[in-house]
Amino acid sequence: MATVLSQSAVPLLLLAAAALLPLLAGADEASTCQAVLKEFHTFNEKEAVPYGGDNMVYFLHVPRTAGRTFHSCLLKQGTPPSQRCPKSYDHLRIDVHVPACRLLSSHDDFSVVQQLPPGTAVVTQLREPLDRFLSAYEFAIEGLRRAQGARAQQGLRGRGPGTGDVSGSVAAVVAARQVNKTRKKPPKPGRTLTDEVWPWSHLVPFFLQDMRARLDVLSSRPRDPAGHWVEYSTKEGRPYYYNKMRNVSRWELTEAEKPRLLPPLNPYDNDLVMPLAEFVHHPIAKELLHNGEAFQVLGLTNYSHWPKAEQLRHCARSNPAVADELKAFALQRLRTFSHVGTTDQLFPSVESCAASLGLPLDGHAYQGGGEVRGRRAAAGVCDRRFLCARQHMNNVRFGF
Repeated sequence: MATVLSQSAVPLLLLAAAALLPLLAGADEASTCQAVLKEFHTFNEKEAVPYGGDNMVYFLHVPRTAGRTFHSCLLKQGTPPSQRCPKSYDHLRIDVHVPACRLLSSHDDFSVVQQLPPGTAVVTQLREPLDRFLSAYEFAIEGLRRAQGARAQQGLRGRGPGTGDVSGSVAAVVAARQVNKTRKKPPKPGRTLTDEVWPWSHLVPFFLQDMRARLDVLSSRPRDPAGHWVEYSTKEGRPYYYNKMRNVSRWELTEAEKPRLLPPLNPYDNDLVMPLAEFVHHPIAKELLHNGEAFQVLGLTNYSHWPKAEQLRHCARSNPAVADELKAFALQRLRTFSHVGTTDQLFPSVESCAASLGLPLDGHAYQGGGEVRGRRAAAGVCDRRFLCARQHMNNVRFGF
């Protein structure tokens, strides 16, 4: 028997159908996320194993965790040169001529372990997330100083090595190689430049382009012929004042000139670079730094060697069930590492890692072409003996 609908019932059915669409879309997305999550577990055939004395050690270098210090002053000096894998910070290198390399360090995420020999041990350093975010912002801004004078090439996509495209609303990002071409001093042979290394290969060009746009705005403003005064200090600490417009410097300002003295520049909120409060919410910060340590341990950064990492990152951000499962998996994975240290406990972390890898802190250290002997440490980035490295760790400039 045919069913007859009243005219008033039709709009109600349409409303009900419209209300079901988001539910159906949500159910479909949840099903897709579960499928991708299953592929993720299938991809991760290899996990870290305990260090046994002769298996490879991979240092999963999380940026801004004192990793460069940790690698240069501990891991590298405890490994003979013949057993060090080629430098892999700008891109992964597995040299067939060094088949027995035993120490690899890079900014890759855990997905790189799938390309390493079976039975690889993993060590890492972690840092309180807010401190690490602030340090990353400061380091990216510092990268602008190194890139001064660079000629920005417009229209390039912001995609460095990796599987995720972080340009989008970021607009065109300057290629890091264009930044490097205009440096006053060429890099030393074999040296990897900061803005060639993930995530700085994204962040430094991004901040450079943003700064150039802000400078264009500032330069378009009318210039006051009287100029403004800026306070500087001599090497001895004596303050003086400089007026760029008038090209005049003075030890003291007159009462009439004091109102034209600019306040100290706030490094986190000024007209030259994107303020910290704005950067926190920017898509490129969310993509590269938010939950960055967790994604690196999971192997799901936009530098991942797994092609569906970007899709699973989206699921983790939109699906609480997926996020909870990935969090539990990351914690489980950390328990398989031979060492997990923290930046705020750097000295105990050095001792813990040295014990885990059988590296005596008061023993001989390897440097360059061979073993360094004797008790007096030579000059360099850090002292040549582990004991001295521990004593001077705070004075070493943290790198990547």
